[in-house]
Amino acid sequence: MIFALMNEKAKKTNKVEFQKTIDVLTAKFRLVVLDNESFEEKRAFVLSWAVIIIYFLFSFLFLSTIIFVVISFTSLKKIIPGYPDTVEQELLKTKYIENLLKLNSIEEKVAINSLYYSNLEKILNGELILDSLHEKNDTTFELDTNNLDFNKSINDSLLRLKIKEREKYDISIVDQSQNINDNIRSVLFFSPLKGEITSPFNYKNGHIGIDVIASKNEAVKAALEGTVVFSDWSPENGHVIQIQHEKNIISIYKHNSFLLKKTGDRVSAGDPIAIVGNSGSLSTGPHLHFELWYNGVPLDPEKFIIFE
Repeated sequence: MIFALMNEKAKKTNKVEFQKTIDVLTAKFRLVVLDNESFEEKRAFVLSWAVIIIYFLFSFLFLSTIIFVVISFTSLKKIIPGYPDTVEQELLKTKYIENLLKLNSIEEKVAINSLYYSNLEKILNGELILDSLHEKNDTTFELDTNNLDFNKSINDSLLRLKIKEREKYDISIVDQSQNINDNIRSVLFFSPLKGEITSPFNYKNGHIGIDVIASKNEAVKAALEGTVVFSDWSPENGHVIQIQHEKNIISIYKHNSFLLKKTGDRVSAGDPIAIVGNSGSLSTGPHLHFELWYNGVPLDPEKFIIFE
């Protein structure tokens, strides 16, 4: 009975305290703005602590939202200490891809070494190692060489003769680039970039384009009117854009820092399509790697375009 009375008393006390708090928050008071000299009442506000708290919270949320939007969707975020710029982001992305490729390569090597040491251990223990040519039921694979016919057939002889005759007059892919028909020689190309050529065209060494260096943030322009058939990122070549032109001509632009056109866009000769960069694992500095193809054959761009 005593405990029940004490609980009832405690409940009443809590209700009284809660009611007092509500009364304090909802109690209204008058805020008056007076003239400093005449003490004339200019404006009056009827407020309460509850209204002030709600107004403060809404103001705080509104200002926080405005600041977040401004920082997220404008360049002001770059002034935040520790925020990486565009170049650093590209470098981090490239580094991440390189590390991922290295990790995959290491995992493959570990798996190969594990299999090697496992087979070596079985051999040392005298166990039988089945080759990939053997079946699981331990049947051996035997090649019957007694019934093989090594005589030349008529079709084989004709094919060999045809290839031999063609090789007499065949020319290398580089010679083909020097004897292009008049269709492409009459084409007027626009220089995609003015600068110094640091690495010329060399088909024998596998360099089927030229490397041109220019000032930072220089625009790369389309060599001819055409349609963008590829505009994307690759780990080795970075930001790459490829344009299909008339007469089966294709121009390729590699190692850009930023692409201005996307796949399917129609461009005119001289239109900016990218920004010179240093993207991709095969790039050793800011430059443009430019390739020119005709009927599936790589050409020396210096024979058709003036870069310097």
